[in-house]
This record gives sequence, C-alpha cells and structure tokens, in this order.
Amino acid sequence: MSTFRDVINSDLNIFFNQDEFASVKQVNGQQITVIEADDELTQRKLKSPDGTFIGDKLIIVKISEFGSAPTIGKIISYVSKKYRVTDVNINEGTYEITLEAFKA
Repeated sequence: MSTFRDVINSDLNIFFNQDEFASVKQVNGQQITVIEADDELTQRKLKSPDGTFIGDKLIIVKISEFGSAPTIGKIISYVSKKYRVTDVNINEGTYEITLEAFKA
C-alpha cells in the first residue's frame, strides 16, 4: 500500500520531469532540478493589494534536492548570478523561493 508521502513524491516526479516543466540549473554550485515560475510571480504581483510584492524570479525546487530552506535575506547563486531570497514557502515537498536580483 502506498503512503501519502509516496503519492506526493510520485506527483512531484511528474512536475519535475525535464521533458515537461522543469530543467536542471546550477543553484549554489549544485545542479538541481528547478521549475521557473515567473508567470506565477507576475500573478502574485498583480494580486498584491499595494503592489509591493518584491521579486524578480520564482523558482520551485524539491526539498529533497535543495536541502535546508534558505532564510529570507540570504544571498544565493542561481545560474551564475547572485540573488537575495525575499520569500520562501513550503508546499507539499517543495520550496517556492522568490528571488530578487542582488546588486553588490
């Protein structure tokens, strides 16, 4: 009998299929499977009551690949560019990480 976790992982594998929504990107020096959800980020900005939703990129990664959740304000490297984490949501085995371009 499948456990709930098995069902979630099976569903995640569909979304993180590189022939569908995902691609392998370099994040903090590691190659991991990422879904870029910039359209979702645009929708969040439009729905923000005061229009102040901050972010330039929204990436979705599997917790099992990424490891510990990044903290807000942390600088991470994404595809050889530096970004500041502005928001992190945990959602059914994934992190939704909102990134803002970092200018040193």
